[in-house]
Amino acid sequence: MEAFRELAKEYSDIRSNSKGGFSLRSADGNHKITLNHAAVNEWDERGNNAEQLILEFLKDTVKKRDLATYELITTLLTRNAKSGDFNPASINALLKIEDKFTDERWKRAMTLFKEAYILREVAWSISFFEKDALGKDRELPLSFAAVQVAMPDINQVKKEENLESN
Repeated sequence: MEAFRELAKEYSDIRSNSKGGFSLRSADGNHKITLNHAAVNEWDERGNNAEQLILEFLKDTVKKRDLATYELITTLLTRNAKSGDFNPASINALLKIEDKFTDERWKRAMTLFKEAYILREVAWSISFFEKDALGKDRELPLSFAAVQVAMPDINQVKKEENLESN
């Protein structure tokens, strides 16, 4: 997929902020192909260690002085109920305030969060589209299971069967 992406990059403008996915449209504008990339944000065991260091630091120093900051930071450490993973936006918010504290546990935790981060690729998919009569992109199903089949009119079938039997 990466080789295809690089080849496509030579022939079109792929946005510089693309996270891997992109679209190409035919010269006449009637056809489009998209490449989509799905990935999962994860943290290895160092993320757990970072969490423990932050909680220890917060209980020892911040909770006594600034309850609002303590509650905010502990909320940012809340994990996803289903997966048990950290929320990437929350960890990024913590990293933005990395310089707010000088405590060694805090600084070590920020380093651990950065080192523990893993972006795991889950899947790549390619989709093909064609403009319909209204000019809207309609996906072309490439899976036989996804192709809609025109069902015969049951009344017409019964009429034909009756004619054949007479």
